[in-house]
Amino acid sequence: MPTYDEAIAVIHDISSLTLPLPIVNEFLHLLRLVLDMREDVKHAKWDWRHLMWNISQIEKTVQLYRDILQTNEWEMPQYMRSNLDTLMVRIREVLRTYRQYKSQTWLSRVFLRRQHKKDVRNCMQGMSSTLMLFNTNVSVRHAVLIQELQHQYSSLHASVHGSEISVYDNDDNDDNDSPPRDDSPPRDYSPPRDDSPPGSPPLDDYSPPGSPPLDDDSPPGSPPLDDYSPPGSPPLDDDSPPRDYSPPRDYSPPRDDSPPGSPPWDDDEEDDDSPPDSP
Repeated sequence: MPTYDEAIAVIHDISSLTLPLPIVNEFLHLLRLVLDMREDVKHAKWDWRHLMWNISQIEKTVQLYRDILQTNEWEMPQYMRSNLDTLMVRIREVLRTYRQYKSQTWLSRVFLRRQHKKDVRNCMQGMSSTLMLFNTNVSVRHAVLIQELQHQYSSLHASVHGSEISVYDNDDNDDNDSPPRDDSPPRDYSPPRDDSPPGSPPLDDYSPPGSPPLDDDSPPGSPPLDDYSPPGSPPLDDDSPPRDYSPPRDYSPPRDDSPPGSPPWDDDEEDDDSPPDSP
């Protein structure tokens, strides 16, 4: 059983390693050796193949973790060490079942096939729980890591924002955290006091006494600003037609007071100052 012997040698090598990346590499080597045994068990084929499928899924998870270690060179967290320890226990059970099966003759396998099926089923159930443990722990740890990063980002953002505010406060108050003191006198919102003698213009009227209102620029005696009608006109609020104070128009023909022999009024010829023609 060369595959079995090589797997046992890899297990001994893993126990002597301390660095995360070499440990993960040896675990990948061990899982691939176990996967090479998928066709060596003839009895309990379904359970054995299901067992190998679980191992292949765990191998993919370990491969992804190995890629992360190669990129970032982080230390192995405690939850991953615990997962690998559990995986090592399950692999030892699989190798022990495999060794018992391969060490028997064909006739012994036939008589002990029920025991073989039971052993393989126990290995399959244990590896299924290990796969679930890998998936759950890795998913939960990733979620916790994301929450921790978000909390650290929020704390850093709050501290930076608070430091900016404190810098502005120190500049304004000379290292005093209290708000700036206002020493100006209180503002008086009461109306102004009128101490002017009786008959004086209002406080807001700066025109000399006897002047027209500020909005009236017309001379004294003029009609109100909103009355543009001639004197004697009816009030503006009278709806009757306006009275016509112009003289009556004369529609008779114009009177001709010119001496006899004069040209008519509608003669447009130029005036002739020469004496009339003699007969």
